[in-house]
Amino acid sequence: MDFHAETMLYMRHLQQAAQTLARLPSDGFTKPAGMRSPWPEMIRGNYIVIAGTRRNSQCRPTPQQIDEMDLVLDCLTDLPAPARRLLWARACRVRWHRLELMTGRSRSSLHRDLQRALRQFQAIWQRRKNRAKNDRARRPRPTPMTLSEFSKMALALIEHHEGRRAFPYYDSVGKISIGIGRNLADRGLSDDEISLLFLNDMRLSRQICQQLFVNFDSIAPTRQAALLSMAFNLGAPRLGKFHNMRAAIAADDWRLAAAEALDSKWARQLPARAAEIAGLLRG
Repeated sequence: MDFHAETMLYMRHLQQAAQTLARLPSDGFTKPAGMRSPWPEMIRGNYIVIAGTRRNSQCRPTPQQIDEMDLVLDCLTDLPAPARRLLWARACRVRWHRLELMTGRSRSSLHRDLQRALRQFQAIWQRRKNRAKNDRARRPRPTPMTLSEFSKMALALIEHHEGRRAFPYYDSVGKISIGIGRNLADRGLSDDEISLLFLNDMRLSRQICQQLFVNFDSIAPTRQAALLSMAFNLGAPRLGKFHNMRAAIAADDWRLAAAEALDSKWARQLPARAAEIAGLLRG
């Protein structure tokens, strides 16, 4: 990859981060609604935000996009303020003419400044990526634990005392719990447990789609993802009532399928999610 293509790759990372920030829920200023993260104030304090670049959007960014945005903003904090402002302004697609007026510098000088800032950003990005990779490599892998490590008497005694519940309940001190005495209020779930629950739910969603859409396994991955999201959210009984959408999919009429998905109570309840799914169905 030549130098220009490589620097443009990092410019795209910056532009995607700017788009992600713009798509976060906003209270009309700079702080995302319902969050207490330090980075929005950090951006404003360093004059990175260009007025008018934030906007409300029904299409929310994914967790992966937010993670990459956090990495971009973290790298920007290591840059000198002029380089940081110039990179973010261009990421927000501020025109060169406006930057000339803002900085008092010629366009050719700004181009040189931008290339220098991109090289600095690239070096910081690669250092952060390498550090994260090395940290993962050095991290000891936990030894898997099984129930066989504990005596059958201990397991039976605790289950006898706690009970086994498939649905949430309140324990003797009013803490919401589930399973065999898992205190959700204070302990919650580990990341591995969340992933296991999610995987089980995704398998169920796939079974639902395979039952309701006879050609499910042969359709495009993006459309599969859209239907899986609907199955995950609606479940088999409610998704099964989308008769017109199912008929359109069977006829390979994806525009009609998207329109039928939007013409529903579900779409009115979750307009942002429905709009994104309809876009994926249309292809």
